[in-house]
Amino acid sequence: MASKNALCFVAGRARPADPAPHALSVHGGRSGPMGGVIDSGSASTSAPSGDMPKGWPGGFSGKELNPNDRTHDPMKNLFALSFAAALAAGSLFTAAPRAAAHCQVPCGIYDDHARVAAMLEDAATVEKAVAQLADLAGKTDPQSLNQVTRWVVNKESHAQKVIATISDYFLTQRVKPDADDYAERLAKHHAVILAAMKAKQSASAENAAALKAAIEGIADYYPAAKAK
Repeated sequence: MASKNALCFVAGRARPADPAPHALSVHGGRSGPMGGVIDSGSASTSAPSGDMPKGWPGGFSGKELNPNDRTHDPMKNLFALSFAAALAAGSLFTAAPRAAAHCQVPCGIYDDHARVAAMLEDAATVEKAVAQLADLAGKTDPQSLNQVTRWVVNKESHAQKVIATISDYFLTQRVKPDADDYAERLAKHHAVILAAMKAKQSASAENAAALKAAIEGIADYYPAAKAK
């Protein structure tokens, strides 16, 4: 049932719904509960009488709505109905938050040492990418240009993974403000983020090596768990 504050979707547009309940009708005699008329290549809402309001601004696929058009294309009608439903449900997807590096419940099952090892693998990928970019420098054939692009993309991706792991996990859950060496731990973890940023910004072997060294600088805080 529509209320005064409800919205009716018309091919990507919205307007306040009439207070009276509407019924969905599809040319050919079918009806349903969504308050609209769908014809060949067009979609609209209509009052119970079936007449379109004068000067109605709706349209679909560049066509003005025509309530007197009784042609019936089932595929176009199905597309129009699906499109309107997708618009109505769109906020369910856009409102979903992005997944963080970890759940932050906290669940207590995360392996800190394994996360450090994963960051070292990311750093090794950055180093490999920088070396490959140096080998490809000056080449202009299509395959070489393709590989340059791919190595740059991978270098950026793996450096960003390091930044996400430090900021979304270690700094939020492992660097405790009440620790005696808090300032030192904070500085070392921040150094990893800065090194990863510089690795993204350049194709320097020195910056790639600095990223690895910065990660190794926090490894002692997270030793491997002893076997039980």
